[in-house]
Amino acid sequence: MVRVWPDEMLVYGLFIVAIVLFIPLLPFLLMVVFLHPETFWEWIAVLALGVVFYFLVVFIEISISEAL
Repeated sequence: MVRVWPDEMLVYGLFIVAIVLFIPLLPFLLMVVFLHPETFWEWIAVLALGVVFYFLVVFIEISISEAL
């Protein structure tokens, strides 16, 4: 059995948190940068697309992790 030190577990945990939180938010950030929403309804549309992409990417991440 391989012993895992607490600092290694912290690094792995932070890496997983970064992947789980940042990757799904990346499409939303790219939409804000490239679409330049100005009005209230444009912001609502970008937020709605961001939510759709967020759940899509989370679903893909879960599918990949279950396949491994």
